[in-house]
Amino acid sequence: YIELFDPTSRKALGLNLAAQSKAVTGVSADPKTTFDFWCAPADLEYWLAGNMPVILVVSDPASKEAWWVSVKDYFKDWTPGSSTTITFKK
Repeated sequence: YIELFDPTSRKALGLNLAAQSKAVTGVSADPKTTFDFWCAPADLEYWLAGNMPVILVVSDPASKEAWWVSVKDYFKDWTPGSSTTITFKK
C-alpha cells in the first residue's frame, strides 16, 4: 500500500492506494511503442472488488523500466469473461 502526501507541505493526506507489481522480460527490446499485458481474470476480480484504488506496475527488470496503469479506471466497465488485456504505451 502507498500513502499519498502533499509534496509542498510534506504532510500525509490520509489517502492510500494499493499497488500490484508484475515483472516481464523483453518488453524494452521490442521496437514497438506499445505492449500488451494480460491480467489473470481472478486478479482483476480481486482488484476491482475492493474499495481502494489499485495501480498495476509492470516492469522489465533487465532494462530497469516500469509502466503503470490505474486498474479501476482502465477496467471500469469490465465484466467476467471480457478482455483482461492492458495495452501500455512505452
